[in-house]
Amino acid sequence: MKHPIVQLILAMSASILLCVLTFSFFDSLVDILLPKVDGGHYSVTHIAGPSHIALSFSIVLGLFPISIFLVWKFAPIISSGRRLISIGIVILAMAITVVCRREMIKGFFSNKPDAPTINDIRLYYPVEQTHYEYYLMAGLCAGLGICFFALRPRGIV
Repeated sequence: MKHPIVQLILAMSASILLCVLTFSFFDSLVDILLPKVDGGHYSVTHIAGPSHIALSFSIVLGLFPISIFLVWKFAPIISSGRRLISIGIVILAMAITVVCRREMIKGFFSNKPDAPTINDIRLYYPVEQTHYEYYLMAGLCAGLGICFFALRPRGIV
């Protein structure tokens, strides 16, 4: 596709679709993202907490198609192979940061003090403080930066 306006429209529609799908299926994503740890539980401390997290998480994922399109235009990345590699790099960077955050949360539960074996003692972690959306955004920015500097033609500064 050589028409940049068509590519922009496709990127924007993909962003909107990805944002809506992520917001719709956020409960399933949370089940995957939150680590299952013995003795660890999650709590909601704000009424608007889960919807705010879902909205910000879906907005960050919705930024992915538009931001990768902008990197392709400003770098410029023309080759189809390099474009696929750039998509893979950004997805990998986002996945790495989210997995790192998941391991940090798992570490919170594993570093709990040794409590007596009483079944009534439970350790809670507020869902609002998982901040997966920040880590996802950091992975998006890191992946875009890597793509911009590694995949652009060498003569462009």
